Amino acid sequence: MTSSTPFHGTITLQYLDGEPQMESFTANDVDGDFITFDSTGLTFMQTKKRGVIADMSLIAAGAITSKLRLYLNGKDTGNTYLDTGVVSTVNNRVPVPYPVDVFVQIQIKQLA
Repeated sequence: MTSSTPFHGTITLQYLDGEPQMESFTANDVDGDFITFDSTGLTFMQTKKRGVIADMSLIAAGAITSKLRLYLNGKDTGNTYLDTGVVSTVNNRVPVPYPVDVFVQIQIKQLA
Protein backbone atom coordinates (compact mmCIF):
# COMPACT_ATOMS: atom_id res chain seq x y z
CA MET A 1 0.00 0.00 0.00
CA THR A 2 1.29 3.44 -0.96
CA SER A 3 1.35 6.07 1.78
CA SER A 4 0.37 9.67 1.17
CA THR A 5 3.10 12.30 1.10
CA PRO A 6 2.15 15.98 1.13
CA PHE A 7 3.35 18.05 -1.81
CA HIS A 8 3.29 21.74 -2.61
CA GLY A 9 2.16 23.95 -5.45
CA THR A 10 1.32 27.48 -6.54
CA ILE A 11 -1.70 29.01 -8.22
CA THR A 12 -1.30 32.31 -10.10
CA LEU A 13 -4.11 34.71 -10.86
CA GLN A 14 -3.76 37.54 -13.35
CA TYR A 15 -6.24 40.34 -12.76
CA LEU A 16 -7.56 42.41 -15.68
CA ASP A 17 -5.71 45.50 -14.40
CA GLY A 18 -2.41 43.57 -14.75
CA GLU A 19 -1.90 42.82 -11.06
CA PRO A 20 -0.83 39.21 -10.39
CA GLN A 21 -1.63 37.22 -7.26
CA MET A 22 0.30 34.08 -6.37
CA GLU A 23 -0.77 31.72 -3.61
CA SER A 24 1.20 28.69 -2.48
CA PHE A 25 -0.64 25.61 -1.26
CA THR A 26 -0.13 22.20 0.29
CA ALA A 27 -1.82 19.06 -0.97
CA ASN A 28 -2.03 16.19 1.54
CA ASP A 29 -2.26 13.56 -1.24
CA VAL A 30 -5.60 12.18 0.02
CA ASP A 31 -8.34 11.40 -2.51
CA GLY A 32 -11.32 13.75 -2.11
CA ASP A 33 -9.56 16.31 0.12
CA PHE A 34 -9.19 19.96 -0.84
CA ILE A 35 -5.74 21.53 -0.92
CA THR A 36 -4.86 24.00 1.87
CA PHE A 37 -3.64 27.51 1.05
CA ASP A 38 -0.46 28.26 2.99
CA SER A 39 -1.22 31.96 3.61
CA THR A 40 -4.50 31.28 5.44
CA GLY A 41 -4.55 27.59 6.37
CA LEU A 42 -7.97 27.41 4.69
CA THR A 43 -9.17 25.17 1.86
CA PHE A 44 -10.15 28.14 -0.30
CA MET A 45 -8.82 31.48 -1.48
CA GLN A 46 -10.87 34.45 -2.59
CA THR A 47 -10.21 36.60 -5.64
CA LYS A 48 -9.85 40.33 -5.14
CA LYS A 49 -10.73 41.38 -8.67
CA ARG A 50 -11.94 40.09 -12.04
CA GLY A 51 -9.30 38.17 -13.99
CA VAL A 52 -8.11 34.67 -14.84
CA ILE A 53 -6.42 31.75 -13.16
CA ALA A 54 -3.31 32.01 -15.28
CA ASP A 55 -1.22 29.11 -14.00
CA MET A 56 -1.04 26.25 -11.54
CA SER A 57 2.17 24.39 -10.80
CA LEU A 58 3.19 21.55 -8.50
CA ILE A 59 6.60 20.79 -7.01
CA ALA A 60 5.84 17.07 -7.44
CA ALA A 61 2.93 14.84 -8.35
CA GLY A 62 1.02 12.90 -5.73
CA ALA A 63 1.69 9.24 -4.96
CA ILE A 64 -2.00 8.50 -4.31
CA THR A 65 -3.75 11.37 -6.07
CA SER A 66 -3.16 12.06 -9.75
CA LYS A 67 -5.58 14.87 -10.59
CA LEU A 68 -6.72 18.25 -9.34
CA ARG A 69 -10.31 19.48 -9.87
CA LEU A 70 -11.22 23.18 -9.86
CA TYR A 71 -14.18 24.45 -7.81
CA LEU A 72 -15.50 28.03 -7.87
CA ASN A 73 -17.85 29.19 -5.11
CA GLY A 74 -18.25 25.56 -4.02
CA LYS A 75 -19.34 24.36 -7.48
CA ASP A 76 -17.43 21.84 -9.57
CA THR A 77 -16.31 23.55 -12.80
CA GLY A 78 -15.69 20.19 -14.47
CA ASN A 79 -12.06 21.20 -15.12
CA THR A 80 -9.67 18.47 -14.05
CA TYR A 81 -5.90 18.74 -14.40
CA LEU A 82 -3.44 15.84 -14.32
CA ASP A 83 -0.76 16.33 -11.67
CA THR A 84 1.91 15.34 -14.18
CA GLY A 85 0.72 18.05 -16.58
CA VAL A 86 1.34 20.88 -14.11
CA VAL A 87 4.56 19.76 -12.38
CA SER A 88 6.91 22.75 -12.41
CA THR A 89 9.85 20.85 -13.93
CA VAL A 90 7.89 19.97 -17.09
CA ASN A 91 8.99 22.41 -19.80
CA ASN A 92 5.70 22.18 -21.71
CA ARG A 93 3.28 22.44 -18.78
CA VAL A 94 -0.39 22.61 -19.60
CA PRO A 95 -1.72 26.18 -19.27
CA VAL A 96 -4.69 26.52 -16.95
CA PRO A 97 -6.37 29.82 -17.97
CA TYR A 98 -9.82 30.02 -16.42
CA PRO A 99 -11.83 33.25 -15.97
CA VAL A 100 -12.82 34.34 -12.47
CA ASP A 101 -15.01 37.17 -11.24
CA VAL A 102 -14.49 39.41 -8.22
CA PHE A 103 -14.84 37.78 -4.76
CA VAL A 104 -14.92 34.21 -6.11
CA GLN A 105 -13.84 31.44 -3.76
CA ILE A 106 -11.37 29.06 -5.44
CA GLN A 107 -10.95 25.50 -4.19
CA ILE A 108 -8.90 22.65 -5.63
CA LYS A 109 -9.86 19.05 -4.87
CA GLN A 110 -7.40 16.16 -5.07
CA LEU A 111 -8.56 13.04 -6.92
CA ALA A 112 -7.06 9.58 -7.31
